[in-house]
Amino acid sequence: MIFGSFHRYWSEWEGKLDLPITKCGAKLCFPKALSQVAVGNGLIKFTPVTPICIYKAPQKSASRKRNGSHMQTIFITGDFTLRDVEEPPYLVSANCSISFFDTKIEQDGCHVLQERDAMHFDIESCDQPRAFHPVFHVQHDRSNALIDDDIKTLIAQVSRSEKNMIQVVRDGVIGVQHLRVPTPQMDIFSVLTMVVADFFCKDGEKDERVKQSFISVLEQLGHQNNFARHGVVAEELRERAEATYFSPQFWYPESKQQTRHDLHSAGVGCFAHGQC
Repeated sequence: MIFGSFHRYWSEWEGKLDLPITKCGAKLCFPKALSQVAVGNGLIKFTPVTPICIYKAPQKSASRKRNGSHMQTIFITGDFTLRDVEEPPYLVSANCSISFFDTKIEQDGCHVLQERDAMHFDIESCDQPRAFHPVFHVQHDRSNALIDDDIKTLIAQVSRSEKNMIQVVRDGVIGVQHLRVPTPQMDIFSVLTMVVADFFCKDGEKDERVKQSFISVLEQLGHQNNFARHGVVAEELRERAEATYFSPQFWYPESKQQTRHDLHSAGVGCFAHGQC
């Protein structure tokens, strides 16, 4: 089946993310599988079976912030809608939401999670464009897919605690919700890459394992089995603006350390160099 490799690709992400996250003392709770549902017209929607959770993440990558008083928990949800066809582009639409919770552990072991910020990234479907909506955009907003019971279940699992010891507070104001900021294509894989770069890698990092791990994450983002890496909307934008491959993989300077041969063998060279 054509999407069997996409399921395998998903399962490989946990290993790519593990080292930089655990090196900071954080814990990754990564769903083992994607659900797959036919939604008609030859389209299939893929959704993680549970939200992605990063527990005890630092507030920023700087070492002085890597302590218990500046601890946060990050949740990521989303989905991909892909075309069941033999040739790319496969991605038709997608969305991804990320939520940040300040996390405090009380003396009795109770976890208090206070939602501090949340945003979602959208990839609009090209066949039903909405007026005044950038086809790729981000805006502040809570995720309807992230419910309190899921949060408590995941925190209890990763902290080896009980659900009745988890308190979730989501009554704060979440930014300006009606501003849609145009972005490159930001799906679950792109957002995971951003999170690793901003919270688990720091400028001047001396640990070569961390540097190589991030390069490995970038390579994973551009892997040929990432059927979401280049979609119908991106193809239309490329033709419209004569732009190149719309992936944040190339927003990071470390991507220069990938040779042209590596990019081509991963199946991204033709887009990056305008040869497709």
